[in-house]
Amino acid sequence: MGNLRVSVRTLPDGTKVRHHPPDKNHPEGKQELVYDPEMSSLRNKLLAHHKEHEKADKELRGHHRRRIDAKKKVQRAKGLPEEKSPI
Repeated sequence: MGNLRVSVRTLPDGTKVRHHPPDKNHPEGKQELVYDPEMSSLRNKLLAHHKEHEKADKELRGHHRRRIDAKKKVQRAKGLPEEKSPI
């Protein structure tokens, strides 16, 4: 395989390998793994927890928004003009 042109084959574990024909730098030919994002175990783990992470992010943003609003309310009560607020 790969003696005359570039060919792709699938190994028993499901990964794909691209075979290149022999050349000056690689007299026996060259093989390179083909990256397949669908086979990424890390990607699959992250996708499995995506909804949970979105929910946690939404809760955290809501918590921060409430703290900012409370701080602005205190600043307004003390008479600090809106344009001078660092928040």
